[in-house]
Amino acid sequence: LTLISSELEFRLRSSQFGSLLMLQPVLGACAHSEPKFLQNLFRFAVRHSSLSPHEVIFLRGASVDGAFIVVQGVVNYIQSQAPHTSSAALDRNSVDMAVEIAKEKWMFEFALFTDWVASGKLEAGYECELLELNAQEFHGALTGYPAIALMVQSYGIQLMKAVEDDPASDLGDFDLGFYHQEAVNMMPSRFRVMMSEPAVAALADSMVFWRKQSSDVRREVELGKCNLVLGPNGKVKRVVHLVTMHLLRPDGYYLIKVASREKGVVSMAFELPGRKIRTGETATEALRQLIARDFASLQSRLSESRRVGSPEHFEKDSATTGLRTEYIRTGFRVSFDGEISSQMHRLKLHLPRGRDREPLFLETAVLPYGDQSEGGDWNVHFFAWMDRETHSRCSEALEGNAKLASQWISECTEIFARWLEEVRSSMSM
Repeated sequence: LTLISSELEFRLRSSQFGSLLMLQPVLGACAHSEPKFLQNLFRFAVRHSSLSPHEVIFLRGASVDGAFIVVQGVVNYIQSQAPHTSSAALDRNSVDMAVEIAKEKWMFEFALFTDWVASGKLEAGYECELLELNAQEFHGALTGYPAIALMVQSYGIQLMKAVEDDPASDLGDFDLGFYHQEAVNMMPSRFRVMMSEPAVAALADSMVFWRKQSSDVRREVELGKCNLVLGPNGKVKRVVHLVTMHLLRPDGYYLIKVASREKGVVSMAFELPGRKIRTGETATEALRQLIARDFASLQSRLSESRRVGSPEHFEKDSATTGLRTEYIRTGFRVSFDGEISSQMHRLKLHLPRGRDREPLFLETAVLPYGDQSEGGDWNVHFFAWMDRETHSRCSEALEGNAKLASQWISECTEIFARWLEEVRSSMSM
């Protein structure tokens, strides 16, 4: 490369290593919007290095100036694991835990958006090659690209907000994880669309996905219903954020939504109270909106909430698009001081247990939500208090049992009729 011009060298490096940089979702979105941006990165911000076996890249406690990705070979990340001790006793009580970081794995992405100190030591396992993206020079390379510069700025701000919104955050040197997805979800619509564009383009080019379908999915992103990600294998995945509320009584029973009635139709449910997290919302803000919409009458009796562990991830195919969809569900535990101040109704169910069928009675409350529609119709949720054993029994009985689901809906329809009669009677008094 010493015999060729600098400009050609940058183009060659961009061609050789550009696909690796685009594995980082923010860089991938930047390159999709501005194809020449990658060459600019290699001109100013990316350094390629070859390392000897066991060569130290940096030590624990060192300031990290940017993100790294392995091009060839393996690097070792060594972190001290110790029981809860004072910092003075850390070194003599700690045990080193080594993790191999293989090809195409990004490290220290947080350093691109905030000051970062390494939690472990990084060294070459054997001969290997790395790309380093310097944070300061990365942001400098955005000069002249105002659209993607604003997108990157928005992402960085929302990433830090996502971390601040999680008081139990335990940040690591690898994988932005949940914080990345929450940051994207909080970005303004036009920037979220930019982040999803590489995936939309892949769908449009797909032989098994119609161009109109890719347009429909893009519209979902614009409306804040989902985000899209393009994986290293070229497969597209939808991402949907949910918030759930674990509403507990002092006796340990918690509230389960067993049905809903909307636009005159009762549909069965068996889930914790929850909703989708909308564009621009944090999980905490979405919880407040859920309480205001569905539990306004109880709001003054609910205690301060706290997160239930880490967000849950589960996947299934979308019923509307057929795309594989990752659901990220953030739960909050909320305590309740007593009973719901609403007439309780008995939901009678016949749950199969062995050869016997014994009835189960669930004390069920009907709570209206939203605005009353024209014609005096109501949108309502049906809630029941359950302990863990009852929840487990219902969950097992409902699996693939269409007859029980039909009975469940029929019982809730009758409960709604009785509830509505009581409401009308009280209003006429």
